[in-house]
Amino acid sequence: MAHSAQDAVIPSDKTRRRRRITPAQMVGIVAVTLFISTEVAAVSAAAVWGISGLLGLKRGGEITLSVAFGLPTLFAVVRTAQLAVEAETDPENN
Repeated sequence: MAHSAQDAVIPSDKTRRRRRITPAQMVGIVAVTLFISTEVAAVSAAAVWGISGLLGLKRGGEITLSVAFGLPTLFAVVRTAQLAVEAETDPENN
C-alpha cells in the first residue's frame, strides 16, 4: 500500500516546543527521584538483610549479595531520575 502526502504526520506546535527546566521543575525532579529512590533502596536493603539472615551468610556472602542487589537498584534509581526529567520537562505537562 502506497502512502500519500496526506498520510504524513505533521507535528503540532505543542510537540515542537523546546523542553525547558525551571527551578520549580528541578525541585520536582529531585523530590520525585528521592522519594522513589529511597523506597527502592529500603526494599533492596531489607531483601539483602532478610536473605542473608535466612541463609546464614557471613560477611563475604553479604557483600556479594549486596552487590547483586545493588546493581539493579542503581539502575532503578538512574532510570527513575531519567523518567522524572522527561515527565517534568514535557511541554504537554506545563
